[in-house]
Amino acid sequence: MWSRDSPAWLWAALLALFLVALVAGAIAAVAATKDDEKGRLVSRGPGTTATVGALPGIQTNGPTASIETITSPTTQTIATLDTSTLTTATTVTTTQSGNIRSWPQGREGYTIVLASVETSKGRAAAERKANQAIANGLTNVGILNSSDFLTLNPGYYVVFTGVYDTVAAAQSGLATARSRGFPLAYVREVSP
Repeated sequence: MWSRDSPAWLWAALLALFLVALVAGAIAAVAATKDDEKGRLVSRGPGTTATVGALPGIQTNGPTASIETITSPTTQTIATLDTSTLTTATTVTTTQSGNIRSWPQGREGYTIVLASVETSKGRAAAERKANQAIANGLTNVGILNSSDFLTLNPGYYVVFTGVYDTVAAAQSGLATARSRGFPLAYVREVSP
């Protein structure tokens, strides 16, 4: 019945049927591969996100989820979360701003300048530097706005450590400031 003399539409229909079968087979193969990946972590290489399916130790039962953490071969901790009240988490950066000082009002003196941050970059950038100085063990760390002082170039938040009466007193603390993460620290007069 099938021969080379068969009409062209019959051959076209046979070719279309073959292509449909080929595509259906490819879809079935992809679906089978995805089913095999469920329930385990799939490593995609460094810097990529792994696919996570159902993991052992996590059970979901209605509005609560239980997470089981095994801390040793004989000890385990189970935490139960009420997932019906969970909300989106917001990242909060805590600072040690309470430890950051201001320059004493009306006081003339000398200080050790640790960093200068352009006011256009915002006070938060200066606070990060001040918190770094505090974390490195420096004391009496503060921030002042240089535009408020005659002896400083305007337009900067100045991160400083110490309020000194003399240049010599300020220079005595300079080596400590430089050794604690601020190698470019210098002494400067501050006058309102």
